[in-house]
Amino acid sequence: MLRLLPLLLLALAPSLPAQPNLVKNGDFQTSALVPWVQTGSGYNPKVEQFDVTGLGATYCFGVQVDKTHVVLTQKVPVTPGIPFLFEADLAGDHPYSHTNGDGGRWEIFVAGTKIDSGSFGSLTGFQTKRVHVCRTFLPTKGGQVDLEIHIYRNYNTSGVRNYVDNVRLSLITYPALCIREERKIGTTVTLQAEGTPMAAWLALVAPISHPTGIYFPGVSGSLRLVPAPLLVLTAGTLGNAGTDQKKLPLPADTALVGVSLFFQGVQADKTSALSLGSLHHYPLVK
Repeated sequence: MLRLLPLLLLALAPSLPAQPNLVKNGDFQTSALVPWVQTGSGYNPKVEQFDVTGLGATYCFGVQVDKTHVVLTQKVPVTPGIPFLFEADLAGDHPYSHTNGDGGRWEIFVAGTKIDSGSFGSLTGFQTKRVHVCRTFLPTKGGQVDLEIHIYRNYNTSGVRNYVDNVRLSLITYPALCIREERKIGTTVTLQAEGTPMAAWLALVAPISHPTGIYFPGVSGSLRLVPAPLLVLTAGTLGNAGTDQKKLPLPADTALVGVSLFFQGVQADKTSALSLGSLHHYPLVK
């Protein structure tokens, strides 16, 4: 597969529009909630500004969490048996000096099926934890279905506030690459690949993304990276569940804070064509 990559980069191929975000107002930059529908109250739920990603404050949805599931719901179009990718940035913030044992939890549902869940764990005084949720799934129902984001904690209301931003749902080709942890310089994060079981895969990285994507005959997906500065980052084999993980050390260089790094996966197996996966944008934070 590695020998095929230079042929892809040298091929002459047309550029076509990349897959759109099927979620409306996923970044809340209208400063309003519509078309999201909120159920469950929590405490003081609203669209506000907060630094959810570590790159600066932007509009997002925030709520002080308790046992009540605060649910954001929106209708999205999906097709059965076609792979989709869900992404969102979440943050749990504790603006007080004591430690809180439950910094908030989340569950993601599509058409009533849970596709992801997790928690921030405990939060120390004045601590903010951030996570990038990214999960592939194959819908079993089609048409306009409910996308639901549940936010809650297992105890009554406290000072903990949770935030949601940059919600995205898109059609994809495999493999998808995910870094869930906050990408702090000088730390080691986990790069997870999701795709076809037992396929060989590799991760490409570049500082520049292609605005529309470059398509190649006989290849699924499109190259979403500008070829000239493109590098092969790591490689492996997806397991029986179609997943693999690699540890990725991040340089301890403050000059890299906020620098955009674009990741894209490539996979190949014995039964299907070479496939270029979805584009992922992972800037580093301090």
